[in-house]
Amino acid sequence: SGSYFVVGTYNDLSNGDLSSGANTAGYDIDDLNIQILLGPEIIPPGYDGYLYEYELTREDANTGEFEDYDSDGVLNVYEYGYNGDMTIADDPDIVLPQLVVSGGTASYYHVELKDPQSGITYSVETTDNIKDTGFATPAWDDEIVTDYDAYFNMIQNDLTSGDVYFYRTVITTNAP
Repeated sequence: SGSYFVVGTYNDLSNGDLSSGANTAGYDIDDLNIQILLGPEIIPPGYDGYLYEYELTREDANTGEFEDYDSDGVLNVYEYGYNGDMTIADDPDIVLPQLVVSGGTASYYHVELKDPQSGITYSVETTDNIKDTGFATPAWDDEIVTDYDAYFNMIQNDLTSGDVYFYRTVITTNAP
């Protein structure tokens, strides 16, 4: 589906039969050429565009951002935000966050969509008590952004504090 318009050319369009003049029902068309030109497909921005990529819509079952279409335990919005395929359980291409501790520095890696109209926002939060609900965004010692691919950046957040932290990425939706 896409937009389209029609270009036509014609010769000798006449009302009636040219030889007898008896055609009162319409036109006698001697030569008609019609060309249908398809325009580019319009892909919606943000999460709706992600659904479109898999030929799904918000009207399909379990396609909401905070539902799990493929029943793999990863919410659709996180599959979208982590380069996953919401139609494949245990998707091998999803890029889940990683924590690497080396030389006294804890580095937390996660991907983020480059598209400013993605419709989602990422925040990395930490806490020193997993039972506590007091996750908060720390003052990072360093944040490094590199290209992951054409659609995603890889974000590296570093903390050099000696404290032990639990990390999480929160993906929230917003209007594209």
